[in-house]
Amino acid sequence: FKIGLPRSKKMDYVILHHIISSMNDRGKAVILIPRTVLYAEDQMRKLRKYLMDKDWIESIISIPIRTNSLTLYFILILNKNKVKVRKNKVLFINGENVQSSELVDFNFESDPIGDITSAYFSEDEFSTATISTLINNDKIVQNNYNLDYRNYKSILFEIENKLKTGEYKKIEEII
Repeated sequence: FKIGLPRSKKMDYVILHHIISSMNDRGKAVILIPRTVLYAEDQMRKLRKYLMDKDWIESIISIPIRTNSLTLYFILILNKNKVKVRKNKVLFINGENVQSSELVDFNFESDPIGDITSAYFSEDEFSTATISTLINNDKIVQNNYNLDYRNYKSILFEIENKLKTGEYKKIEEII
């Protein structure tokens, strides 16, 4: 293991550790994780710190999938070769309002998966501000490497409100 041997019996930590150690120099990983990975202390916090110090956390996407235990799941995207606009930032995408049925059924009135993928692939910070926001790594460090999206939800709503009031404008509205 490039970042040392895992000293935990927790499978989340061991699996994440293995994925990170297996990534090549320009590697990218997309990982389904339980919410506890985003805020757990001890070794998991040290692992988040390592990833933040390396600037490899590209995006965290909340999704509506829950198990019988009501555990929330997220998609963690790691990228060792982030695009310039995402350097020293983490993109939080709120997909929790997507109905589970919309993930498997065709729904022609809305495109929730399209909204999430548009938010992820957009290089414009405000074009998808109703469901996503870029948070500077410094803010995450101030929060002790806690990546729970609820710590940053108010920022997402602040941007949404500024778009509604006209204080912020989407690029396509300006051009």
